[in-house]
Amino acid sequence: MADLNAFHNYVDAFEQSFNAQKRTLPQNAAFQVLCRELAHEMDLDNRDMRTTITVPIRPTQELVFELMFKPIMRAMYPEVNSTTQLSKAQGSELMVRFVDLINQKFGYHLEVPGEN
Repeated sequence: MADLNAFHNYVDAFEQSFNAQKRTLPQNAAFQVLCRELAHEMDLDNRDMRTTITVPIRPTQELVFELMFKPIMRAMYPEVNSTTQLSKAQGSELMVRFVDLINQKFGYHLEVPGEN
């Protein structure tokens, strides 16, 4: 009986391990295709991402960076894909502009870090 229990425990552990495996490369490719096709359809329909998503999403540092900071960076510096490509002057200018826009839009009183 102990051997049977050990076998069941082994099978359960194997199933959990198998089910917990990372997504596959074909799955990732499918995610990318789906997102690309959806973006294309939404663009043809003249949808604005800021008004498309209506579920409440709590702000996080990552979301603020990806959905607010980076779009402003790309608008100011279209040739830049990453903050690592910014010069020191561009980085400073971007931070000042970002803080100004956010303060105006939301009535906050944020300051550029390090410039107190």
